Amino acid sequence: MPNQIHTIVTHDRPHLDELIAIWLLRKFGEELFPGVGKAPVVFSRTKSNYYERSAVDLEKEGVLLLGVGHGRFDEHPDNGSLAKEGECCATLVAEALGVRDEVRLQKIFQFVVNNDLKGTFHPFDIAHLAKQLYGRFPDCPECVIDWVSVALEAKYWEQDQFWSFKEEYDSAANKVEIVSGDGVIRLVWMVTESEKSRGFAFSKEGGSQDVFIRQSSSGNVQIFGNPRSAVTLSDVVKVIRLEEQRAGGEIYETDWSVLRQDGTLVCVEEWYYQDEGKMLMNGSLTAPHVPPSKIPFDRLVSLVVTVLSSEFEPVRKDKCLAEVCSSKRNNPCPWWGWGLYRCRKVRSHRYQEPSLTQ
Repeated sequence: MPNQIHTIVTHDRPHLDELIAIWLLRKFGEELFPGVGKAPVVFSRTKSNYYERSAVDLEKEGVLLLGVGHGRFDEHPDNGSLAKEGECCATLVAEALGVRDEVRLQKIFQFVVNNDLKGTFHPFDIAHLAKQLYGRFPDCPECVIDWVSVALEAKYWEQDQFWSFKEEYDSAANKVEIVSGDGVIRLVWMVTESEKSRGFAFSKEGGSQDVFIRQSSSGNVQIFGNPRSAVTLSDVVKVIRLEEQRAGGEIYETDWSVLRQDGTLVCVEEWYYQDEGKMLMNGSLTAPHVPPSKIPFDRLVSLVVTVLSSEFEPVRKDKCLAEVCSSKRNNPCPWWGWGLYRCRKVRSHRYQEPSLTQ
């Protein structure tokens, strides 16, 4: 039977790798280390009597050493012995607990190894903020442990949601590859409640999609462009706003420069646009009371596919490809009214021809 653990020992102001190790032990370690979930953490300096005895003997007596004492959870070299290369206290504990390869923990392990071994940091990352908290609350290291533990729980929950969504995505997501003037655009759309659906679609596991369209059970729709992709939604927002007005029965705004503006337009309040973030939102978690779009979801998807493609209006396609815009006042092209970039490019090419003026 495993030894009952009644105390965790680490150095003063433990680093992120020890803090993660504590969190891992409390979350996953009860079976291997009974009692560890409630064991208090003792902070002991180098000359503490804990270090006068071997980590193995202390563990047998219920004391678990983390990052100190040259035991199995201390990656530092000792008396000429080599450091545990590529490891830190957190990864050593994870290995012992059998969770080193747990997919939901990989982002955490990747970050802590880079932080601990390579010294990478950002002023607002969790490791750096923990150090500042020790300075702000020098008499309450337990407060720092609790804060970091809550943050790690949030990250673990996020990753759990991400990976749990994979099965739904694989079975319910609809995908299409669109041939555009700039190459192939990968688009995926689906009905889902998952908050992690966009992140998954844009991830390597989701196929690194360029555009993701999500409809929730309420009928609200969000359209996202991948920040790492060259795709733009500037034409998409104009078309959606025009068609939303049309679906409502009356068109108030047709000016392309207005229709592509950031934010919400008074004449079509169903849609919020952020060009830099590549987001076209018909409601969101922060705006839950926005009414759903009047455009049927299938129609919305079809519009986005049409806009992002390099195709021209089927009836007029031959003239368009010959760089002749055949749209006139008495015979308007339905696509010209959308203000698509490719249409404007054709129009500009033959702008001087009298027959093409409106």
